[in-house]
Amino acid sequence: MPVVNMTAIDELVKELYPTGVPEDLALKKHTLARKVRKQSGFTGDQMVVPMLYDFPGGRSASISALLAASGPIGASKQIKMNVIRAKDYAATWLDAEMIKATGDDKGGFVRGRQYEIDNMLKALGNSIGHAGYRSGSGSLGTIIAGETLTDANFTFTNRSDAKHVRVGTQLQFAAAETTGSLRDNGDFVTVTAVDEATGTVTCDVADLTLAITGIAAGDHVYYLGDRNAKIKGLAAWIPLTAPVAGSDSFFGADRGVQPNRLAGVRLNQPNYPIEDLILEVGETINEQGGDPSDAYISHRRWVSLAKRLNAKVEYANAGGEMGSFAGSFPVYLSSGVIRVYPDSDCPDNLGYVLTMDSWCLHHLGDLPEIVRDDGVSALRRNAEDSIEIRARYYAQLVCYAPGHNGVFALPSG
Repeated sequence: MPVVNMTAIDELVKELYPTGVPEDLALKKHTLARKVRKQSGFTGDQMVVPMLYDFPGGRSASISALLAASGPIGASKQIKMNVIRAKDYAATWLDAEMIKATGDDKGGFVRGRQYEIDNMLKALGNSIGHAGYRSGSGSLGTIIAGETLTDANFTFTNRSDAKHVRVGTQLQFAAAETTGSLRDNGDFVTVTAVDEATGTVTCDVADLTLAITGIAAGDHVYYLGDRNAKIKGLAAWIPLTAPVAGSDSFFGADRGVQPNRLAGVRLNQPNYPIEDLILEVGETINEQGGDPSDAYISHRRWVSLAKRLNAKVEYANAGGEMGSFAGSFPVYLSSGVIRVYPDSDCPDNLGYVLTMDSWCLHHLGDLPEIVRDDGVSALRRNAEDSIEIRARYYAQLVCYAPGHNGVFALPSG
């Protein structure tokens, strides 16, 4: 029987996953992650992003008053952010006996195990898509208030957060999202079941309070190794709570000096109709010189909007093949039309109105890429009869005009 050796495996991976294919596979179902502009070449330790937030203050109807002014009043107001990359990894393992058993038919290997590599790339795509809406803390969500945690289960405050948890993953917990230590020195539990309909996660322990010392209702939930290590997404760039001058440091910048222009527009009125929230946030962005083009809400909220408005969904490329972001609602602002898209990555309790040309996902290498640093795409695993294939990305989301974008609150649930 012919043997599929390491060289043959490497050639197969190169053939199946040339440049561009990993990104298409990873991001296919992630609306914002696919639509946002991307740029490679994020080299160096960091990227310096200068940001103008106000015009020169040197203007007056009195020439004497104007010329009497001194100091920074006459200068443009700007800050700079020192943006650093986030890292993310995935891996899959292929059994050597299976590889050898299918050695006389490359197609057999493809049919037998291509889905493993595809799913590895999709796992990274899920991570990119989820992070695009979050703060960079790695938090998947919080445990619902009132939970006793004396059995194997916990429930998310926003039940839709459960869809980002996978069976077999390992979870850690913390009282505060970004500060303080992880519970029980970072000890973890393994997920055995997920009920997305109720937001309930079951773990491999009989009593969570005994397995994780100090765990409590309201705790944040993380994948093992994710805390404060993910891409800083919309919740970081456009927080629902405005930064306060003197206490904010976002990529080294204090956005509290002018929060609307440096940290976006916000509207915390969760009981307003969604269409009213989009309209109000959009018009505030217009006032600040933006040109909003898109709005994003979860599928659950999108359905609610469709039912209430009895709206007619408009599709791109009508009469042809439906595109990746085909279905949307139009909302009319004074500046023109914005499109409202559903995105499975968007949390149920938040929505966003964005000026898309103000955003860019900068990355180093491909997004994602199969690791071939030593010239091969597969590694022999020590003490195991298998090989390992890895994928990764190095990237960071950047907004060049936060004031041209906005967030609004929606009810939890």
